[in-house]
Amino acid sequence: AVLPYVQVRASVKDLRNNGYDIDEIEVLHPRVYLQFNPDGSNNLPDFNFPTSSGPKRFDVRIGHLLVQGGTLRINERQTPLQLDAKASWGRGIGRAERGGKGGNRIDLLATAQEVVTTLPRAKPYAYTVSAKGSVVPEQGKVLITNARLAGPDLKGRVDGFVDYRPASRRVDL
Repeated sequence: AVLPYVQVRASVKDLRNNGYDIDEIEVLHPRVYLQFNPDGSNNLPDFNFPTSSGPKRFDVRIGHLLVQGGTLRINERQTPLQLDAKASWGRGIGRAERGGKGGNRIDLLATAQEVVTTLPRAKPYAYTVSAKGSVVPEQGKVLITNARLAGPDLKGRVDGFVDYRPASRRVDL
C-alpha cells in the first residue's frame, strides 16, 4: 500500500480508560496492491504478534473516515477506491480482560454506519457493516465469527477464517 497523504484529527481525552476518539481520518490517492498466486502465496506481510500481556482492552471511535482518489488492484484487475464512513467503532479485548484465559488471542468487534462506496461507472452505494472475530497468533489465524453487510437492497453475512502463516495461507469463508 502507498498512502501519499494521510491526515488524522484526534481528541486525547480518555487514554486512562484505553479509549481513543479519532475525529477524522482523511486519506488521499492511496494505492493498494494485492497479489494472490495460484500456489497460495501472496504479497501480504507476515504478522508476528508479540506475546506481551499489554493493555487489557481498547476502544477506538472514528467519527469520519474518508478515502478519495484511490486505486485498489488485485492481481491484474484494478478499480477505483473511494470510501466515506461515519460513526465507526471498534473494540479489542485481550487476555487480561478475560481473567488470563484464552492465551494471546485478541477478540475484536467493529461496526461502521453510513458507509458509502463508489464503484466504477456506478452511483454511490450506502450500507452498514459490522464484524466480530478474533486474532489467534498461536494458530496464525484471524477467525471471523460473524460479519454482516446491509444496504437498501442487499444483506450479507459471512463467517470463517483467514490463515496468514506463510506455509498454510488460506481463506475459508
